[in-house]
Amino acid sequence: MAQMIKKGDFLIRINPQNPKELQLSRDGGRQWSYHSQNWSSARGNFLELFDGSGNEMSAQTSGGLYYSRDGGKMWNSK
Repeated sequence: MAQMIKKGDFLIRINPQNPKELQLSRDGGRQWSYHSQNWSSARGNFLELFDGSGNEMSAQTSGGLYYSRDGGKMWNSK
């Protein structure tokens, strides 16, 4: 189960304290900041992250499968 993936120069992970949030690190995981902008609690918790081809990534959540084409900032239902 992937809780963290590498996208380009960044690491993206499910927040260990709040699975409704993603966090981004630009320094190899030393510091983390809030990342997902349009996530609502109705979509559920992030369970697993998948690195897709190109700039696409996917997330399995307790509310279904979602994809992002901007590194995990904005999400759409699959």
